[in-house]
Amino acid sequence: MSALGKRLQSIRQRIGRRYFHQVLVCVLCFFVPFALVPLARSQGAEACWERLETWPGDQLVTHVAVGERGHYLYAVGEVSGVYVSSDGGQHWQRGQLGTLRKPVGAVRILDLAVNPDDPREAYILIASPRRRPRPMVYRTEDGGVYWRALGALGPKYVQAIAFGACGDALYFVTTGDLYRGYGEGGGYIRRPEDLDRAHVASLKAPVEVIDLAVADWSAKGVAHQGRRVKTIYLGTVGRGLQVFVDDPVEGVHGLPYGEDTVSLWVRTGATVHTVCLHPQYPGLVCVGTDAGIYASVDGGRDWFPTAYPLRTRTILSLLIDPVSGAIYAGLAGGGVFCSFDNGATWQPLGRGLGTGVSVLSLALVEVGERALYAGTNDGLWRLPLEGVGP
Repeated sequence: MSALGKRLQSIRQRIGRRYFHQVLVCVLCFFVPFALVPLARSQGAEACWERLETWPGDQLVTHVAVGERGHYLYAVGEVSGVYVSSDGGQHWQRGQLGTLRKPVGAVRILDLAVNPDDPREAYILIASPRRRPRPMVYRTEDGGVYWRALGALGPKYVQAIAFGACGDALYFVTTGDLYRGYGEGGGYIRRPEDLDRAHVASLKAPVEVIDLAVADWSAKGVAHQGRRVKTIYLGTVGRGLQVFVDDPVEGVHGLPYGEDTVSLWVRTGATVHTVCLHPQYPGLVCVGTDAGIYASVDGGRDWFPTAYPLRTRTILSLLIDPVSGAIYAGLAGGGVFCSFDNGATWQPLGRGLGTGVSVLSLALVEVGERALYAGTNDGLWRLPLEGVGP
């Protein structure tokens, strides 16, 4: 007889046949659930983030972006510059600034915009020293290999840049003005006089712009009396979300905002780190601030708080999955949270993204295996989305 059998027989003799089976059932009921926990976790294992060891850039990844079809993945390192991958991050090629005859990493990149209609076309903004100003906007037509300066901009201190929803217009904002470029590639400005014609509006006061987004509600099936009207959103530091309406008939004008406390704060006093436009529902806009996420269903006029569990957190990036409708939020020092029920409930997304990691940018790649990419202060991370959901 085995040692375990002898031990059970001894216990049986001590407590008697009558109570032995009752005790055995109680012991099994107590311990079996704990024994099955590892098995249940292994069968329904939560998705895991993986750090892209193939990423050749530096540790701080400030921007990650893809075109609509996702064939080109652009990523920007704070020091190393811009890289592009056409195979989901397995291989990378570093961009070259033709005018400066040196790698992009020799300068600091402020912003990145990829044409939603043609991912081979993209623009970057580089920081320009005030003592020796140089062209700040560079453009690529070959998927990020070679970048050419838009010299007509001269010493303009451009802060942010963004395409319209259809890639037919390119907007950029300086310290005090908003510009729009049309033409081949969505934004050619060839001569200084083109810059004068591209001027859209002057800001109320010089502001520090963090993010720029452009909505084309008419392109989503909501026309304004048959006109192509665009709405431009500027996320600023401490000056709230500035909103302009670009109407071909009525011209450019600011969008009024509600008088309630929340709307007033979002539009005039908040620091808005990121602006996210819903890909399916025109007029639905979300912003990430130093105090959680706020949403508007009328294009930015009235606002209300959402994502209650994140109300005290700083939200650096937002992304809405056009297929599943999932909302992803990148936090400062808190990884990624997600909602699968239109923002009603939130939960941490995946395992493996280290504690204290700040997620500065999010991008969704749909070529081959669908995956979410996160640019962080700890490198570039990837999360396969197969099986991820409620």
